[in-house]
Amino acid sequence: MTMRTLLTRFRFIYLFVVFFAFLWACDEDEVRWKPDRGGENIEEGENTDDPELVDPEDPTDLEDPTDPEDPTDPEDPVDEWEHVSIAVISDLNASYGSTSYSSVVKDAITHIIASKPDIVLSAGDMVAGQRSGLDYASMWRAFHFNVSDRLFDENIPFLIVPGNHDAARDEERIHYENAWKDRVPPFEMLAGSRFPFYYAIMVEGILIIALDIVRVAGIDTLQLEWLNDTLRNNVHVRQRIVIGHLPLAAVALAKISEIVISTTLEEALREQGVEFYISGHHHAYYPAHLGELRHVSMPCLGSGPRPLMGSTQTAWRGYVWIDIPPKGPAQVSAYKAPSFENKQVLEELPTTIGRLEREDIGLANYILEWLDSSIHRASKSLGNR
Repeated sequence: MTMRTLLTRFRFIYLFVVFFAFLWACDEDEVRWKPDRGGENIEEGENTDDPELVDPEDPTDLEDPTDPEDPTDPEDPVDEWEHVSIAVISDLNASYGSTSYSSVVKDAITHIIASKPDIVLSAGDMVAGQRSGLDYASMWRAFHFNVSDRLFDENIPFLIVPGNHDAARDEERIHYENAWKDRVPPFEMLAGSRFPFYYAIMVEGILIIALDIVRVAGIDTLQLEWLNDTLRNNVHVRQRIVIGHLPLAAVALAKISEIVISTTLEEALREQGVEFYISGHHHAYYPAHLGELRHVSMPCLGSGPRPLMGSTQTAWRGYVWIDIPPKGPAQVSAYKAPSFENKQVLEELPTTIGRLEREDIGLANYILEWLDSSIHRASKSLGNR
């Protein structure tokens, strides 16, 4: 464990204790001195059950404002949600036009099937296109044979987004749509969805949004409006996971300019309070925080793993596993090829890459900033009394 990590954690504990001490002080002060009854004060221990304080003409004085029958009420959350496990794969292709898949890809699917996830997501680049004159029909048949059909045979839902090698050109987008039009996942598509390009589903209180982002220009206006509407209409959910092929920030030097350069997508995700953004394309695993947004850059399963920025060591191949408990934060793990028995140790990854902070460091810093500002507000509030 690095010294920075230790200092961050000790500082977090200190601020955590101080913050709750302030909360206790504020709470005690509120109990002892509450203005009411037109300027009189209620002393500690005084009976407040005065019938004169209840307006018989106002039904809200007599009723609980929360509706126990409404599962979307934030004061009455659904507690029947199940634990959900999601496997995420990305960048499975080989050389241009290839109709074969490596043993790493096949073994990863075998390992995923044995692990019994509830859902499998793909962050794109499933076939090796983006050149003219390729046999796209054969490439997609090969992908289905090695990946899709194996998951479907085990009744594991498979959700996909297009990558730049799948659907960057007009001709490719036709083949991509044809390859998936009869393979719609067994979930109800939310309003405005255009499977297999962009769409949204809800499963066990988890909103999953798949985006069509295959160019650095980012997200088009129509898709952005749909994204904002979908997020606004699904506020009281357990988690909101957005997946698109291109990342919001670079992790691999070789692809440093191949990110979503428009800020509109990142701004939308931040404003709407999205928890996760998952991306492929850079072929290097880095679970991070981009401010309060969790940003997971996927390892590849196919050819071309790349070093993380600031490193000369080529990244490993693998896949990601996300565990979402009924309550509490989701846990992200990554399994390394070839055995897929070994997990990536977070402390072995850089603490920062550009705007990204490694997941454990970024979370601690975000909480610290929140605590600092909360303590400042509490101090100011007490000073004004």
